[in-house]
Amino acid sequence: MVTANPRAGRPRSRLVRLVHERDSYCHLCGLPVDFALKGSNHPLAPTVDEVVPIVRGGDPLDPDNCRLACRCCNTSRGAKPITAAVRA
Repeated sequence: MVTANPRAGRPRSRLVRLVHERDSYCHLCGLPVDFALKGSNHPLAPTVDEVVPIVRGGDPLDPDNCRLACRCCNTSRGAKPITAAVRA
C-alpha cells in the first residue's frame, strides 16, 4: 500500500498560503524572504519549514509546527533540530 505524501494536496496548499500570509522573515536566519521568487529554486525563495521535522514526528499540516524559511536555510537545516549553530 502506498502512503500519501503529507506535503501534497489542498490541505498543504492552504497551509503554505497561511504561512506566507502570516510570516515575512525566515525563522532561521531572520532575513526577509522575497516572495517574488516563489516557485523557483532560488536560494532566497520562500519555503515552509517544519519546526519538528516529519521524520521526528512533526505534523506537516499543523500551522504551529510550520514556519517560513528561505530555501538555503531550509535545505541546510534538513532534519536537524533547531540549535544556535543551525540559526547561525
